[in-house]
Amino acid sequence: MLVSGSRDKTCKLFDAHSGDSKGTFNGHGEVVAAASFLADGKQVVSGGRDKQLRVWKVDDTKEVRKTGGFGDEITHLTLLPSDHVLVASADKNGRIVNAADGKTLKTLSGHQDWLYSSAAHPASGVCATGSYDGEIRLWKLDDATLIRQWIAKP
Repeated sequence: MLVSGSRDKTCKLFDAHSGDSKGTFNGHGEVVAAASFLADGKQVVSGGRDKQLRVWKVDDTKEVRKTGGFGDEITHLTLLPSDHVLVASADKNGRIVNAADGKTLKTLSGHQDWLYSSAAHPASGVCATGSYDGEIRLWKLDDATLIRQWIAKP
């Protein structure tokens, strides 16, 4: 199965072999920029321009919960262990959110522009955020301490 986010304000499930649509998650009020399966494969997490992080059940495409509190649109999601999600937002912050209850566990702040990307290497305890102005920041996952920052140049 694959999941996609779309500018039509939905997420969709697809059979990866046939390409057939297997379901649609309706509920976002704006473009959906990011979507991913949680570790168990039974739930999907999504976020987008409506500033909401949403969790859905795969079997019936029903919404489990939505979490607000993002100052601007959600641009990227990175799954972490224990169903934590690293959320990149246009409000210039990254957040580590517990998908099970929607609570923000840590905030990664200090960027001067929209965050457009995130990545993580849980085994090393490090994650990264990247902003529109080209800045990359590395963070410790356990306490959200900034390790290093630099401007990436093409």
